[in-house]
Amino acid sequence: MRISRPDSENRHQRYAELIDATQVRLIRGRVVYGSNCAEAGPDASALLTADPIGEPVEPGALPLVFALKRLELFQPCWSCEGHLGVDGELWKLPRIWFYAGSLVGVKLLGEGLTKLQKAGQLRASWRVVLTFSDPDNVETTFSLEPVTPLATHIDLPELQRDMDTIASALPELIGEQAKNLMRDSMPCFVSATGAD
Repeated sequence: MRISRPDSENRHQRYAELIDATQVRLIRGRVVYGSNCAEAGPDASALLTADPIGEPVEPGALPLVFALKRLELFQPCWSCEGHLGVDGELWKLPRIWFYAGSLVGVKLLGEGLTKLQKAGQLRASWRVVLTFSDPDNVETTFSLEPVTPLATHIDLPELQRDMDTIASALPELIGEQAKNLMRDSMPCFVSATGAD
């Protein structure tokens, strides 16, 4: 079987999304969740959630939730900073669930995580996966989460430091990965469209 590329209309859309991603537009100042606004300050954990009283964004997840939201490529919808069980062992992995208006953004995020890992900047391997959301939710949900083999002991503070590293690197990483993909895909795009 030969793997074929999507039709040219789909490729035009993806290429437009790639051009947008190379420009890495960050929301300046306040980040909006619904009618709430947040800056990277003490009130951000309550203002970046649909339920500020019952479920504010946990402090360990806040920098990454805020960084994803600022990019305008992703819409975080659930987060967990990770938790230890009663035995002191890792019980819940830290992760951020999000919606993405562009699959190109998801691809760039995944490639960026691989780059950070290869550069030795992350303690764990991280990935983006398609995940289950509410049964009545037709939106596609993704999860940004660590991959932790059972044989590897990685403690929660290390995973939370990884989240901070990803948050700090995110804008530059997405922009760099977008420019690389644009450079590498330009010949394919030109040959598929007949453009010069």
